[in-house]
Amino acid sequence: MQIRMWMGVKAWVSLITGLGFLLVPVSALVILGTETDAVGLALARFFGATMFLVGLVLWMTRTVHDAHYLRMLASAVFVSDALAAIVAVRETLSGTINAVGWVVAALYLAFCLAFGYSLLRISEPVTTP
Repeated sequence: MQIRMWMGVKAWVSLITGLGFLLVPVSALVILGTETDAVGLALARFFGATMFLVGLVLWMTRTVHDAHYLRMLASAVFVSDALAAIVAVRETLSGTINAVGWVVAALYLAFCLAFGYSLLRISEPVTTP
């Protein structure tokens, strides 16, 4: 699968996740088996807004053909998804979130590997539309 396809898939996952945490943070947290106070709900909404931003950036830039830009973007997604996978595993093991955390960790790991593999395949120059 090409990086543009992965960008589209991750964009949709990020947009949907972002909307969930932004608009209905209580329900989103219940799925993870946790609840929180007003501060936690505010942080969940900030997380939702950030995930929505990630989705928008990936969706709007999926047609870019500049290899340098694609490498920078793939590197950023690779690192951030690797960190998120580690956090998801840690929080699931500690019991902070329920077994759905394994699904979250697997999803982050899958995107991490996909963008990492795509990063290795991006070559100079990318000129085809």
